[in-house]
Amino acid sequence: MFQKKRLLALFFAGVLPAFSAHAEEEKIENLTQKLIELRAQVEQLNNEINFTKDEHKQEMNYLWSQKNDAKAELERNEKAILKLQTKLEKKIEENQKLGQNSEALKPIFMAQADRVIDYVENSIPFKRAQRLADIKEVKSQVNEELISTQRGFNKLWALVEDEIRLTEENGLYQQSILIEGQQHKKLVDVARLGMMNIYFETPEGQYGQLKDNRFVLVENDNQSEQIENLFESLNKQVRTGLFTLPLSQN
Repeated sequence: MFQKKRLLALFFAGVLPAFSAHAEEEKIENLTQKLIELRAQVEQLNNEINFTKDEHKQEMNYLWSQKNDAKAELERNEKAILKLQTKLEKKIEENQKLGQNSEALKPIFMAQADRVIDYVENSIPFKRAQRLADIKEVKSQVNEELISTQRGFNKLWALVEDEIRLTEENGLYQQSILIEGQQHKKLVDVARLGMMNIYFETPEGQYGQLKDNRFVLVENDNQSEQIENLFESLNKQVRTGLFTLPLSQN
């Protein structure tokens, strides 16, 4: 009996350490596997962070490019108007010094009026018909001698100043436009950004823009949200700032 107990004690003394070693080995394997999984998760998160950084960098580069393009377009418009302004002032000054009469001034006035008409015809179609009508009305009054040429110059200059103001201001207006793909004009709300571009909202809540001198509806929800944000900002009298907007050209 004593011998049997001794054998059992020897057996358990040898087996229990083996079980304990096996448990420790399994525990280490589990921890190693967990560590591998955690490292994989860290690597995946790091890749996602790098991707987000690259995406943000690309978006910022796009925004700065858009801002620079808008600034360049504004500068071109301002230069064109200032060129007209300088020529008109120079002609008025020259004529005043020479003391020319209305008949001698008329051809010069007509030429300058045609220059302003040409500028308006090639600008964005913001109330273009009315702007052209105002210039042509002054031209007609001078041509028919309803007003003097000097008076015509004064009125023409006032219209040039209106064109200058349009390049400097952003605002909300209403205008009848023909949307591409539709048969009839529609009265819409328009957001004019200087004389660079026009965005619009239809009574049905659709958004669009002036693109390649055509009024077109935007292509996706993201563009609609961008234009909607512009309208909300202008309605809140926020007329300056950096906005992400659909491009005006293909």
